[in-house]
Amino acid sequence: MPQRSKISKCSVSFIAAVIIAAFAANASGAEMSAEEIVEKALATNNLGFEKGSARVVVEMFNPKGEKTERVIKSLAKDDGSGKKIKITFLEPADVRDTTLLILEKSGEKESRHFLYLPAYKKVRAIAGSEKYSSFMGSDFFYADLESKDIKKGKYEKIGFEKTGGRNCHKILVIPEDREFYSKLELYIDAENFLPLKALFYDKENKHVKTFAVKKVQKSGGSLIVVKSVMQNVQKKSETVITIENFDLGAKVEDIEFNPELLGK
Repeated sequence: MPQRSKISKCSVSFIAAVIIAAFAANASGAEMSAEEIVEKALATNNLGFEKGSARVVVEMFNPKGEKTERVIKSLAKDDGSGKKIKITFLEPADVRDTTLLILEKSGEKESRHFLYLPAYKKVRAIAGSEKYSSFMGSDFFYADLESKDIKKGKYEKIGFEKTGGRNCHKILVIPEDREFYSKLELYIDAENFLPLKALFYDKENKHVKTFAVKKVQKSGGSLIVVKSVMQNVQKKSETVITIENFDLGAKVEDIEFNPELLGK
């Protein structure tokens, strides 16, 4: 029978491997439960949108294959009270200085999102169902950029198969919050616990998006995801994320995450 287990305390970041991820590789996972496999993958990660700074190229392809390119800078930190993420557009000129601020607080279910639009010199909150709208024309929702607390959700081991030539644990995730996603299927590398692929299903239980890691590199004993893609299989569009520069040790001041100072 498939193994089900309650989540003790764990957060799934849908953008997890999109920017930068580092995972330990010191257990086979052969006899581990679904919960233990996912917690192993998440417990030792070091994510670009959750620590330090990164310069990122975002390429968006519409169903006709036409490309729109963006360059962004991320600043982030986690001081134990909750994650703080700041995403600022650098290029092109028509979106320059557009900034998204995500503030998460430990113990609170909902994170706070603030979007600064320089054309209007205005900051507005992104809340409710609007979190499940496209972030600046990409295949990511605003909600995909935050950590999802699914401690009351369920994990289930549903298989063991290859993806990208790597042996992977296939884990079914049923989140507590099913406002848009009814479930996810995670493919976690059996050797190094790097999530290599994730399938997202909508409320009608139809496959809507696929996230996949395309390129990793070693840095300081860690595996760093430097290229990944999110495909909307229903709309036939995709967004490619490429890391050009990252600094996980960059010191980021708290003032960067003050909503009242956005655009100033």
